[in-house]
Amino acid sequence: MSGQSSEPEARFEVPLYRMAEAAKYLGVPTATFVTWAKGYVRQPPDRPVVKAQPIVTALPSRGRNYPTIPFIGLAEGMVLAALRSKGVPLQRIRPAVAVLAQTIGLGHALASKALYTDGAEVLYDYAEKQVTARRPQTHVSWSSCETTSACSPRSSWTTSSVSSTGQTVTRG
Repeated sequence: MSGQSSEPEARFEVPLYRMAEAAKYLGVPTATFVTWAKGYVRQPPDRPVVKAQPIVTALPSRGRNYPTIPFIGLAEGMVLAALRSKGVPLQRIRPAVAVLAQTIGLGHALASKALYTDGAEVLYDYAEKQVTARRPQTHVSWSSCETTSACSPRSSWTTSSVSSTGQTVTRG
């Protein structure tokens, strides 16, 4: 089949899950998933306004009780829930996703197979290089970071970091 199809790509453009359903499947509170999908604005008393953009993909609502989350949004939510369960704060995840989008054009970074964590940072592995996608600090590449804390560096890999300005620093 050649040419471009006018059909929506289902995993990105077809709403499959309601917010509460997605939250249930991911094992997170509905309110948490809603802030991930819609973002939020908070006005604490006597403090500046705190705003956050959505971090998982959600489509415009057609009304109450209609699905708004496509498959990619559920996948992003799954990775986000896993990163949070490993102790990585959203204050590290949000900038990492933004840096990956800006520096290497990676849309839907949370659904990438090359995204990892060491429990403190969001790491992205590409072409045998692993980067910390938040700040200019070098991290070693990890050969295995399963559910245990036993992570071992691969000495044959080059380590790199990408700063929030997009500058890549590589060390061998």
